Amino acid sequence: MRDNLHDAGRRWAAATAVLASAFVLGGPLGAATLRITSPAAGAVVPSGRTLVAEVEASGGAFRAVQLAGSATGNGIYTLFAPPYRFAIPIPPDADSRTYFLEAVGTTVAGEAVQSDEIKIAIERPDPPVRIKSEASAVGFHYVGDQRNLSVTGTYADGSKVTLSYSSLTSYRSDNLSVATVDSMGLVIATGPGSARITIRNAGKSVVVPVEVANGEPLGRAEH
Repeated sequence: MRDNLHDAGRRWAAATAVLASAFVLGGPLGAATLRITSPAAGAVVPSGRTLVAEVEASGGAFRAVQLAGSATGNGIYTLFAPPYRFAIPIPPDADSRTYFLEAVGTTVAGEAVQSDEIKIAIERPDPPVRIKSEASAVGFHYVGDQRNLSVTGTYADGSKVTLSYSSLTSYRSDNLSVATVDSMGLVIATGPGSARITIRNAGKSVVVPVEVANGEPLGRAEH
């Protein structure tokens, strides 16, 4: 789960490479550029609304400009003439986490052009009525074992949203000598014993007990 976002990024990078090669009619990249001017990098966009993304094209005339990335649901939006202003509906049950956008285009001269990638956060605008961890408790067999916590929020309209990687979700361990937890919910066993991981989001919280046994890692040779 921890690598889902990075995996999606790698898949999109491969997809844009194919897309760019399909556009190229010949010749090296020129002075034409694409730049995403809105939203700003790092912006927080509410789910359940329409994300308006604007791309600035300069240095040449473009046959088409496309916008894609995880923020578009890995779909591709295409415009054939300026202004390059894309309207992207964001579902109300979209995972609250970091997403990215990237523009790709081809000029009338056949040059493939790619913008810098920007990252934005999509967050549910209303607070959850409750949050829940997929794991009600976590048991580790040995020190060094690890596990990602998956967190879901339930909202007043009955919808459920994954909050594991939300910027509003925090994780805290009450016993670092037994278990640590990072900002993405990765729990690592650091020593035998008991600990409690408290997860919070928008005023709601849930506690996940952790037990670490004094065992040997799987595959470790016995002496």
